[in-house]
This record gives sequence, C-alpha cells and structure tokens, in this order.
Amino acid sequence: MFGFSWDQVSAFANSAYIVLLAATVVCSFALWRISVRSGREKDDELARYKEDAKVQIEATKNDAAKANDRAAQAIKAAADLGVTFTNLQGFVEGKEAEAVARLEEFRKSSADEKRRNAAVIADLTQSKDKLEQARIEATVAAESSQKTLADITKVLDAERAMRDQIQALVTPRKLSAEQVAKLIDSLRPLGKVPFDIFVAQDNDSIELMNVIRNALEISGWDLKRSNSILGLPFVNRPELGTIGIVAMRGIQIEIANKDKPELEKPALALFNTLASFGFNMGSARGLSDAELTAENKTAGVMHVFIGSK
Repeated sequence: MFGFSWDQVSAFANSAYIVLLAATVVCSFALWRISVRSGREKDDELARYKEDAKVQIEATKNDAAKANDRAAQAIKAAADLGVTFTNLQGFVEGKEAEAVARLEEFRKSSADEKRRNAAVIADLTQSKDKLEQARIEATVAAESSQKTLADITKVLDAERAMRDQIQALVTPRKLSAEQVAKLIDSLRPLGKVPFDIFVAQDNDSIELMNVIRNALEISGWDLKRSNSILGLPFVNRPELGTIGIVAMRGIQIEIANKDKPELEKPALALFNTLASFGFNMGSARGLSDAELTAENKTAGVMHVFIGSK
C-alpha cells in the first residue's frame, strides 16, 4: 500500500473536483465564444448572398429591358417591311426563294465568267503561238539576211581582189629611185659577180629587165652573154650580143650547185631585195650538172630570169 491517509485522499479528491469543475467552465465559455462567432459569420455570409442576389436580379432586369427593346425594334422593322406574325412564314419563304434565285444567278454568272476566261486564255495562247512563229520567222529572216550579206561581202571581196589583180597586171612593174639605190647598196659589197639575164617577150618584162641590169652593172657585177639559142638584141649594146628569152612568170635566180660557195650569197641577196619590193618571185634554186647540160646553161655564172607578171 502507498500509505496515504484518509484526509490526504479526501484533499486530493477535492482538488481533482475543483480542477474538473474549472475545466468544465473553461470549455463551456470556449463553446459559447465559438457559437457566437459562428453566428456572426453566418450572418455576414447571408448578407453577402443577399447583396449578390440583388445585383444579379438587377442585371437580369437590365438584360430583360434590352431584350424587350430589341424585340420592339424587330417588330417595328418587320412592320416597315409589311411583316406580321400572320405572314412571317411567307416572308421567310420569299426571302429564301430570293436567296436561291440570287445563288442560281451567281452560279450562272460564274459559269459565264469561266467560259469568257477560257476564251481569253485560248486567244492568248493563239496569240503566243503566232508571236513565237513570228519570232522564228524573224530569226530565219535575220539569219538569211546575214548569209546574204556574207555572200555579198564575199563576192565584193572576190571582185576587189580581181580588180587588184587586173590592176597589177596592167600596171607596169617599176623600181623607184630609192629602191634602185637600196638594190645597189645591197649588191655592191659582194664584188664583181658574173651573171647573164633572160627575159619574157613583153614590154613590161623588158623594161624591168633593163632597170635591174643597169643596177647590177652599177653595183660592179659583170654581165655575160646569154647562152640561149634564141634571144633579143641589147638595145644600143651590140657588143653584148643577145638576151636570152623565157616563157615564165615572176623573177627567178639560178646557180650551179658547184658554184654555191661563190655565188649563193649574191644570189640570195638579189632575190631577197627584189622580193622586198613586192615583186612576184619564183625561186632561188641550184642546178645539177645534168640540169645545166639539159637546159644549155653554163656554170660559173648567176642566171637571172625576168618573167612576165
């Protein structure tokens, strides 16, 4: 046993009762406070609900008034159109028929417009084809014109060349004083070169031969008698016998192959100088012993041929 006395137990029980009673009073007061607070909150919430309801009722009244106004305007507009509640269905049907008619008219108009567009496109396509054909024809014509112009130019060039040839044929070959001096200056340093001369039987060749022969003799070259069977007499130079005759074109120089050490340099100097004057030149060639014999030509002499143009 714990050893408590009765008085102690009684005092403890009284204390416990007092504590319990105090707790009961506190809890009761707390419940009353909560009850009072809940009532106030409910009153506040109810007041808010009433205020919201009042606002909504007012808004509904305003919407109803607006709806009434719109209805009145619609009735007035319908009256202006001659529509009443008794003929409203006929009015609607009439408007529907009118809409159908306009739709059909639009479809027809669209079809007509499509046909017109197709016709325009066809015309444009045809015009494009015609334009392309015209372009091709113009190109062909231009090419033909260019070809014709080229042909004409070619003919004119050929004609000009022919006139130049004719002019060259009819114009006597001459050496100017400057050309004669140049010829003499190029040949004089080469010493006393033996040569004979052959000429074609036309006045131009003979006159040119006389100029060249005189320049060679002035240069110190030694003119020899031609070994030709047929010949022309030297004018005013009977001691020189005759000049050999040839039938050829242009100017040609010949030496024997065995005379090249002595005569090749003078032969090329004469040939190149005359070529620089624009004369029609043949060749500068060497002759074998067989060719000398066959052509009745002698060695040790440069053979100068003045052919026709």
